[in-house]
Amino acid sequence: MIEGLSLRVEPGQTVAIVGPTGAGKTTLVNLLMRFYEVDSGRILLDGIDVSTMTRHDLRSRMGMVLQDTWLFGGTIVENIAYGRPGASQEEILEARPCRVCGPIRADASRRI
Repeated sequence: MIEGLSLRVEPGQTVAIVGPTGAGKTTLVNLLMRFYEVDSGRILLDGIDVSTMTRHDLRSRMGMVLQDTWLFGGTIVENIAYGRPGASQEEILEARPCRVCGPIRADASRRI
């Protein structure tokens, strides 16, 4: 149970949710992303109660990086494209040097 939490994040700001085991990090993220619904209180995004937004719209406005990272069998390109079905080849190639991934070689078609 999370009680009395108030948090303000400015547009474009990056926030890391960290803490010891059992502190409520996963619960907080699950509430923010609407994997769980809020029992009481509310979560606002730009002044709008997130319960009035579709999950797709809400999740398209936030990024989430979990503690455990996974690569699927297949190519680097397939792994990059996994989170955005229908992405063009150009969009996938633009995503390669992202900060989370670090630099990925030009030969992204190579199987892992």
